[in-house]
Amino acid sequence: MQVVINTGDAWYMCFTCSWTNDYLQNAQKGAFLELDDLLKEEGSEMYDLIDSRFWEAAKVGGKIYGVPSEKEIGNMPMWVFTKELVDKYSIPYEDLHSLEDLEPWLQMIKEKEPDVVPMYLTKDYSAPTYMDKIQDPIGIEYGDDSLTVQNVFDTEKMQSTLDTMRKYYEAGYINKDAATASDDKSVKRFIPNIRKKLWNLLIL
Repeated sequence: MQVVINTGDAWYMCFTCSWTNDYLQNAQKGAFLELDDLLKEEGSEMYDLIDSRFWEAAKVGGKIYGVPSEKEIGNMPMWVFTKELVDKYSIPYEDLHSLEDLEPWLQMIKEKEPDVVPMYLTKDYSAPTYMDKIQDPIGIEYGDDSLTVQNVFDTEKMQSTLDTMRKYYEAGYINKDAATASDDKSVKRFIPNIRKKLWNLLIL
């Protein structure tokens, strides 16, 4: 898409976000059409249906250049477990709501299943964040009514999370090669995956 934009070829619609075909940069250099008038004339129904906070977030220099995807207004971070082990040890997964809640079960798996990695991580892993990010690593913590913009690494929640992850690593719950590992499907693991959330825009 960047080649098409840079060469001036005709196009009508494309995908953009913060991690590919950058929305902000393309809007600032004039690659995208201002949609404000079109939204009032042709897209009024869509404009009314999408939460106003998303339209505000899509503005660059006070103008809207993309149609936001509203799917992230509600989200559910989750842990994913290996069902065989959950069933074998009757692990109450519905009661595990935080990183800290995992500790007794990680310890149990390490002790009773020596060939299983309790929490298998790869080089692509990043610690859970409890923040609506504006631009990594800057954002606003969930539940902060003051809407204070912070660096995620300066928050007490992130510091606590990183301390816990370090504790789990030193206890042997996390694979030793986590910082360099690719996803090796042959490795048995109790927590095999970390889910992520994405925010994107469709550009017209």
